[in-house]
This record gives sequence, structure tokens and C-alpha cells, in this order.
Amino acid sequence: MEEAVEKAQKSYKCRVLSPHWFLPQEAEEYVELIRRELGWQQPPLSYPGKSTNCLLNFISVHNSMKHFGFTHYHVEMSKLVRENLLSRDEALALLRVDFGPELLDRVGKPLGVKFSG
Repeated sequence: MEEAVEKAQKSYKCRVLSPHWFLPQEAEEYVELIRRELGWQQPPLSYPGKSTNCLLNFISVHNSMKHFGFTHYHVEMSKLVRENLLSRDEALALLRVDFGPELLDRVGKPLGVKFSG
């Protein structure tokens, strides 16, 4: 990890810190830890479901689905299914694209982007 931090500081003049380097593998474990230690709250709406992604991610997902028919989340979830860490049904539920142009318009409005009509 020190090597990655050092490289980031030299190349980009920034410090890279990923909680995944320090936290247990199971999401339930580290979610509880960051709630308790950092006061973190899960966003009420995210994609994939139950993720920590911000609302801008909906635009990224929309564009990926429109242009490619899948997102990198589909690839990640399929790996978890193959490794028996997640059932296929659980993955499909998390990957369900259940948002429409209204949400995209709300997210895009401050950026001057409109998705409906």
C-alpha cells in the first residue's frame, strides 16, 4: 500500500486512501464500521442497489446501458456469482435498472442536461 500511496503522490500530487485496503471483506462488516466510526449514512437511492455511489452514477449507468447494454457493475457482479459470494438472483436484484428519465433529469438539471423528451 505504501508503494501505491507514494506513486500517487508523485504522479498526481494526491494521497490515495481506499477503505477497502483496511476493512474486512464482508460489506455488512465494513458498512457497520464506517457508520460507527465516521457517522456515514447510506444514500437513500443508489446504483447498483445498496451501494455508496452518488447520484451522478445514474447518468453513467444510463449511458453504459444505452451504448453497451451493460455496465462494469454487471461484470463485477457476475464475478461474485461465479465465486459463490452472491446468488444470481441477488445480483440481478441489485443490478435492476429501475429508474427513468425523471430521475436522470433531476440529476442532470444542475449540469444543464435533459434526458426526457
